[in-house]
Amino acid sequence: MDFGFVLSQSVTQAIGVTAIIYCLAAMGVNMQFGYAGLLNFGQVAFVAVGAYSIGVIVVTLGMNLWLAILVGLTVMGVLVAITAVMDVVLLVEVFPASIRSTHGSALASRR
Repeated sequence: MDFGFVLSQSVTQAIGVTAIIYCLAAMGVNMQFGYAGLLNFGQVAFVAVGAYSIGVIVVTLGMNLWLAILVGLTVMGVLVAITAVMDVVLLVEVFPASIRSTHGSALASRR
């Protein structure tokens, strides 16, 4: 058995998967910052919560890695849903009030 070949293949596979993950993260940042001009690292928080939950589940509970990945994705999805609901509530309740206040002050200054 050639251990040099086995080691080189292991390193290649590890770097390949890591490179794909970094490329996907870079494409997400490029979509937001490159096209939209918005510097936003909020998606990193969702990925971090998913990765942390996977690590805790595997190390603490000793669960299978693939099942832990599904649980981590579910935890991340629940966090995204909670954040989305809070954003919609904020958009519906606060944004119209801010528009009314700015237009109301502009109308009051014209009189």
